[in-house]
Amino acid sequence: MLAFLKKVGGFIGRHWLWFVDGILVVVIVVASFLLRGAMLDAGLIGHKATATPVVEATTVVAATEVPQETATETALAIATATTTLEPTATAISTPEGQADVRTEVGTMTTNHWAIKLYDGVTDQMEGWAKVLKDPVLDWSKFPNVDFPAHQFLARDGVEYGMAESAYCQQGQTCDINVPAMHYRLITGDYAINGVDTCKKSADTDPGCGIVFFNVGSVTAMLRNQHVDYGFTVEGRYWNGDVLPTTIWALTSNTAFNMLNEGATVLGVSLPVNAGANCSSAFGCKSARLTVVIMSGNQILLVATTVVSK
Repeated sequence: MLAFLKKVGGFIGRHWLWFVDGILVVVIVVASFLLRGAMLDAGLIGHKATATPVVEATTVVAATEVPQETATETALAIATATTTLEPTATAISTPEGQADVRTEVGTMTTNHWAIKLYDGVTDQMEGWAKVLKDPVLDWSKFPNVDFPAHQFLARDGVEYGMAESAYCQQGQTCDINVPAMHYRLITGDYAINGVDTCKKSADTDPGCGIVFFNVGSVTAMLRNQHVDYGFTVEGRYWNGDVLPTTIWALTSNTAFNMLNEGATVLGVSLPVNAGANCSSAFGCKSARLTVVIMSGNQILLVATTVVSK
């Protein structure tokens, strides 16, 4: 044992500087950890920051609630700025595809025309009603050409557009459409809901004809109406400012054809009618003609007359 201690003492004696350095290193390391812990506890230093992804900011605009008072004032301002057309028609519930026939607001008689006026009719239309002329029986040409015998110009007439000579033959039920700013002429027995009905039941009854003038900006569509194997033609009317003249020309030519006034075969006048109007080779003895002025499906004016040979 004594020998071992002598050897250790001899080793330390030879290497005492190494031994002292090692002890100093241990002391310094321990002191460093103790000092760091004290500084963390005192808040003098912080922990190592952790990198956080940067998210691009999105601007969110919250909806601003309009105070009730402000909203009411806005609604009043809009209502005030709306132009009201006179006269104002009272809205009523009308089944889709049916004529909108409103309250009758007046009647009048002009020459041999019996006229009914409905809610929504304008002063201009009433003016038309007051100057309607009775159809004449010598209007031998369709009013898409000039007719000098009555100082008529084609520009005041109508287009001869799409025509059908067997109109509404399938079940005698069809949809009657009248495009905006167009007319439609129909001859033959008919029953048009809310507008007019005409049927030739006896030989003495007049033949039936009806013409619609749609002065509105939307197409009129009257669905599931009755026409008994009739004739129809539709097209543009050219000059709405002279509509009474247009009506006079068109109804006159219709009466001329239905009553077989001046039928010709190979250029020779004969008492025959190629179309056998009113189921007679000699044509109808009289014709009941109705004119309807409408704006879309809204009926504004209905005028009826009877023309005889």
